[in-house]
Amino acid sequence: MAKVVQDFWILTQSGKVLYQRIFNIKMHAQLFGALLSALTSFSKEITNSGLTNFQSSSYKFTILKQEQFDFVATSSSKDKVKKVIGDLKKISKEFFKKYADILANWDKWNQNIDDFSDFEENIKDYLKYR
Repeated sequence: MAKVVQDFWILTQSGKVLYQRIFNIKMHAQLFGALLSALTSFSKEITNSGLTNFQSSSYKFTILKQEQFDFVATSSSKDKVKKVIGDLKKISKEFFKKYADILANWDKWNQNIDDFSDFEENIKDYLKYR
């Protein structure tokens, strides 16, 4: 099956980037998180629903909201959103499984994003490489 997820982030609803795997986009992770959080808030104000995707000329950004996290992927503008969402659902399931102990005590978490740095090993089957 073809891989479509190119760049990938996991963010809290406040916009803090917990994990990123980027090849194509040159942007500071926390700036991206803040921008996405602002866009989502703006979208909610206007439409009463959150932002699920947006597109540039080269990339499609797809957002899957699961619990208190946003799973964000870039893909080619030609890729189908349904396929990207399917992969994001599988990735989010891996995230919740791998980090169940941290997530169970989320309000006591030490805020060290390095806790999530080894996540790529669990999701490499879904990630497109150059």
